[in-house]
Amino acid sequence: MCEGTWILNNVGGQVPPLALHIIRVAPNDTWKSESLLVHKGGGYTEVSGGGEWKIRDGTLQYTAGDNSGRTGIQLIDDRMILAKDPMLQLTDYVDTTCIYVRTSEQETARIRDELIAFAEQRTRAVEAANKKS
Repeated sequence: MCEGTWILNNVGGQVPPLALHIIRVAPNDTWKSESLLVHKGGGYTEVSGGGEWKIRDGTLQYTAGDNSGRTGIQLIDDRMILAKDPMLQLTDYVDTTCIYVRTSEQETARIRDELIAFAEQRTRAVEAANKKS
């Protein structure tokens, strides 16, 4: 089954850069997403969403806000492979295969805290460099 917490591990064969993408699938055919994106110049943005999540015959039917769609899905051990990712539909990765791995809420929180600390450190470094120039 697909219920649980999933973290994006691979986008088109590459590790996603300085970002955390989480999908939480509930047993009642709903899902929630959470993304944390670190900016090159410091700071970060958090985005969340969700909707309906139904799997039938290897096809995921989903809603995400006002959007809806279908994509191929495979569940292999603790990996979820999406032919295209509902979370990334408004990015350059719109038609890219994405691999999520099952994770715990504790691991998700640890990674999130590390990314926020990194973003805050980068912000301080950029501000210090700007003061010098």
